[in-house]
Amino acid sequence: MPMNITKDFELSMIGIIVLFFIVVALLLSWFFVSAKTRSFSQTFEGVVPTLLGLPAILFSLTVALLASSVWETYNMANKSVRNEALGLATIMDLAQTIPALNDSGLSNKVRIYTQSIVDDEWKTLSARGQPAESTKRYFEELRSSTFQAINSLNSNAESKALMHAIEIVNDSRKARLSFVSFDIHPIRWYAIIVLAMLVLLTVALVHSAKPKVLFVAIGISTMTLLVPICTLALTSSSPYVGMISVSYEPLLSIIR
Repeated sequence: MPMNITKDFELSMIGIIVLFFIVVALLLSWFFVSAKTRSFSQTFEGVVPTLLGLPAILFSLTVALLASSVWETYNMANKSVRNEALGLATIMDLAQTIPALNDSGLSNKVRIYTQSIVDDEWKTLSARGQPAESTKRYFEELRSSTFQAINSLNSNAESKALMHAIEIVNDSRKARLSFVSFDIHPIRWYAIIVLAMLVLLTVALVHSAKPKVLFVAIGISTMTLLVPICTLALTSSSPYVGMISVSYEPLLSIIR
């Protein structure tokens, strides 16, 4: 349910953004073409095309910086999920291959913890950005059992491998829980929208003398600006929810 709500929110946000820029493009076109304002708009003729480069470059840089921040968080969250799955798979493999651990119950605890991530904790990350209490409890039980198994192996190569695996799981879990939001400040969005409007205004000024060319230029510019803005809007909430989100698919291989 929280994921569906987030998807609906993202689609609504994109719809508002598209509608807003279409209205802005139509108003600019009307201002420079309408007979009522034609005489006034002609006073702006003579703006050189090189002026378009300033707002366009600033818009591109701002979008690139914001996208870089967003996708870095997304990639780190995705990496944490994969590393956690790798650590859990290692613990399970060691528990199944080391004779001394056959009765430790580690494999079962790994499955229970992983199942709880998928069924319980993923929902809380989507809704509140917090760990599930049940999953936290299962993790503590898994960690405790793993340390008991390490002590029983008397510091041999298998115990070191098991220690390394539980450290990976512990660190990856902390990382996964820390990347619950993109933390995008609203001012960044305001800057992108203002720069996009300046790009459209500059396009209209450059082509104000030719109405037909103005319509084509404004239309293409609007669609070009909407592509990166709408793509960013799809990742505006959390790495774990929305249409573009980190999947728990790597964890499913452990419980299948």
